[in-house]
Amino acid sequence: MNMDIVCWLAFPCHYYTGIFRELAHLWQGKITAVFEHKTNSMYKGLNLQSPELGKINSIYLDQTNDSSSLARDIITANANAIHIYLSFQPREKFFQLCIPQIIKTTDTKLVIFSERPRQYTFFMGLARELNYRLNALKYRSKVSAILALGNLGAAAFNRFGFNETKIFPMLYCVDQSITQPITQPALQPITITQQTISSRQIKSEQEPIRFIHLAGLQEHYRKGLDLIFKAFSSLQNLNWTCDILGFDRTVQLSDQIRSMGLEQKIHFLGKCTNTEVFEYIQKNDILLLPSRHDGWGVAIAEAIFCGLGTIASDNVGSKDLIEGFQCGQILKAGDVRSLANSIKFCIENKFIVEQWKSNAIKHRHRLTSLIVADYMKQILEYVFINKFQGERPVPPWNVNAE
Repeated sequence: MNMDIVCWLAFPCHYYTGIFRELAHLWQGKITAVFEHKTNSMYKGLNLQSPELGKINSIYLDQTNDSSSLARDIITANANAIHIYLSFQPREKFFQLCIPQIIKTTDTKLVIFSERPRQYTFFMGLARELNYRLNALKYRSKVSAILALGNLGAAAFNRFGFNETKIFPMLYCVDQSITQPITQPALQPITITQQTISSRQIKSEQEPIRFIHLAGLQEHYRKGLDLIFKAFSSLQNLNWTCDILGFDRTVQLSDQIRSMGLEQKIHFLGKCTNTEVFEYIQKNDILLLPSRHDGWGVAIAEAIFCGLGTIASDNVGSKDLIEGFQCGQILKAGDVRSLANSIKFCIENKFIVEQWKSNAIKHRHRLTSLIVADYMKQILEYVFINKFQGERPVPPWNVNAE
C-alpha cells in the first residue's frame, strides 16, 4: 500500500529533518515537509546551519502572502496521506491552523510527534496538566498514533488520556549529514579489564577528566548549569576541567565562577557550528546534563555518537539511551550532592569513564538518522498497514529486545 506522508514542522532542524530525509528513501510514497518558517532565531543565534533535505518536497509557509490558504490547499490535496505534526501545543497558532483542518478534511491519518510539555512552577504545572488533559479528550479519537520522545514522554501522553496502544516511544536522530566529516573509524569498543588498565588504555593519573556541558544562554538554568558550578565548587582540588558550549561567558557568570574559585578550570567556548559541536564533544570525556527538565535532551545522543558517557538527571527524556546502552549515570534532578559524588567517582575511577566510552561506541550507530527513520517506518506500517496487529516495533535503545 502506497501512502504519501505530509510532515508539519516548525522549521528545518537536523534533530528531526534527518529522520524524514532518510525516510524518503525507505517509504514507497512521496514525503512532503511543510515548514512554518524557513529558519529559527534560536537556531541562528546558536550559529547552527540548516540541515540537508534530500528528496523531501519542501514548502515554507512564511514565504507566501497567505499561509492559511496554502496550508488548506496542501491538506485538501493530501486528504488520503499520513499527516505527521511535530509537537502537541494546542494553543500555538500553527497547531490551530493545521490540526482542525487535517481532522476535517482527511480520513484521520494523524500522527503527533512530540516531546512532553515543559514543567514550570507547581501551580502553573497543574494548569498546563489540566489543559493537556482537556485537549487529549478533544483529540484522542482523531489521533492515530503518538510518537512521544522517550519513555517519559510516552508516560506523560498516557497520563493525559491517550490510549497507550497508540503511543510509541520515539527519539530524535543524530543527523549523518553533519556528522560524516568527523566519523572515527579508529574507535573500537573495548572490554575494561585489569589488562587494559595496565596497558594504559585508561587515562593516566596526570591527565584531567574533561567534562562538557551544552546549553544556550537563555536555557542554562533549565539545563542545570548552576548545579554544575555548585557541584564542582566542592571538588576544586581534584584533576578535572569543564567546557561550557553554546554561549559566551557573561559578566554575571564570570563573577559567579570566580567567587567559587573555578575560573581556571571552567572554560566557555561560545557558539559553534553543527560540525564544531561534535568536534568539541570528542575532545572531552563525559557530558554533564543535570537538567531540571528536558523533553528529550539531544546532547546525550550527540555525546554517545562521539563516544562519551553522560551524567544526567532523571528528568531528561533521553535518559533511556543511557539506561539502554549502559553508558553513564542517572541522578535525581536538582540533587547537587549526588552530582558532585558522581563527578568525584569518575575522576577517581577512570576505568568507568572508559567503560562508558566503550559502550557508547558500541551502540552509537543506533542513533543515526537512517536507523531512526527505519524505526519510524516500522511504526507507520504497524499502525496504518498492519492495523496494530503483529509484533510491536521496539525503540533502538532497547538493546535487550534483540
